[in-house]
Amino acid sequence: MKKPLPYIRLGIGRRPVMYNASHHSLEWITTPVIMKFVENFAKAKVTTGFLQGYDINWLFRNTSLYIVPMVNPDGVDLVLDQMPYNSPYYLNAIKINNTGHPLSQVWNANIRGVDLFNLQPQVLKN
Repeated sequence: MKKPLPYIRLGIGRRPVMYNASHHSLEWITTPVIMKFVENFAKAKVTTGFLQGYDINWLFRNTSLYIVPMVNPDGVDLVLDQMPYNSPYYLNAIKINNTGHPLSQVWNANIRGVDLFNLQPQVLKN
């Protein structure tokens, strides 16, 4: 749906590491979890310098952590009922969903029915 996929960069180092969340729309809870990590990292950076025994200042200097909090925002909106029911995207998802169960219980794909983790069209089964 052409939504932006913002990212957060923590660190200035040459070693890139990427973390991302919410590939599957039903796993939306991974977004607040990864954002809590960002909060804890930032807090440790300006206070003790340590997070769970790791030297945050060393990590900041030597790595660049790239965090994409939500890879599948359209799918997450769909399963959290944040999309108008008369939207063509919603209506198409209903058409693809042949399980008889609500989208909020079975939908793991993006708005077009593609599983972003497996990059396969979603085939929903009862």
